[in-house]
Amino acid sequence: MESLYGELKVEIFRYVFTPMSLVLLNRNWYSMSQDPHARAEWIIYKYGEHMLSFTLSD
Repeated sequence: MESLYGELKVEIFRYVFTPMSLVLLNRNWYSMSQDPHARAEWIIYKYGEHMLSFTLSD
């Protein structure tokens, strides 16, 4: 059940226009913003897969 909760949070994080609004909400959302998987999902959704490889190359 806990993994379902985590996956749901990643999905919510993915569709938010600016994640900063969630990050400022509480510590749980801040820790979610530090998760590389959640960040990758957000970048792919917002900018496309080509930007993910560009971001990771830095």
